[in-house]
Amino acid sequence: MRYKYLEDLPEREQRMALRKLRLAGILDDYGEDETGRAVIDLSADMARLLMMAYRGGAFDGKLLYAGLRPAVQ
Repeated sequence: MRYKYLEDLPEREQRMALRKLRLAGILDDYGEDETGRAVIDLSADMARLLMMAYRGGAFDGKLLYAGLRPAVQ
């Protein structure tokens, strides 16, 4: 299964976390389509791995640098 758009992710927590990763420049996407939706084109496995790394705090330094709240408090 692949998710073309950020909004296609099934869980709200996934959408919010990957949106933060996108804003911090960690998730390199394909820009936006003509309607303004972020094109991410991720497989379910890639999205799952990103979430595990996010929850484990792997991106916290970059999130803090970008002015965003880290996953691990």
